Amino acid sequence: MDQVKGVLTLQGEALTQADINLKVAKSGQVLHFQFREDKQWKLQQIQDARNHVNQALLLLNSRDETYQFKTGAEVNKLMDAVMLQLTRARNRLTTPASLTLPELATSGLMVRAGMSRPFTQAPFLMLQQYLA
Repeated sequence: MDQVKGVLTLQGEALTQADINLKVAKSGQVLHFQFREDKQWKLQQIQDARNHVNQALLLLNSRDETYQFKTGAEVNKLMDAVMLQLTRARNRLTTPASLTLPELATSGLMVRAGMSRPFTQAPFLMLQQYLA
């Protein structure tokens, strides 16, 4: 049986540190995972990645074990859908979480962009600057 041991540090809704050891039973190999403190994950990112992996598993398990594929195109279509979900899961974990509007408002980025408007006008002005 595979074993997972580790320590995760959670501050608010951000996973700030991780030190994880995974022992693979078949090979006896121990894998060690860490990530840098400046590359934090939000809990929502982890949940989204898990949901994408679950979707991939549902696609794979959606057919009866005795089901026989009729064409290679049918297999390709299924595998494309599975890979899309797995790619989304990976991207959700590798792409830094976007700042929320309140975080943007207090980050100082608006001041640097010359936007000293009230917070309620920030989304419109950011969109306007993006489209310009």
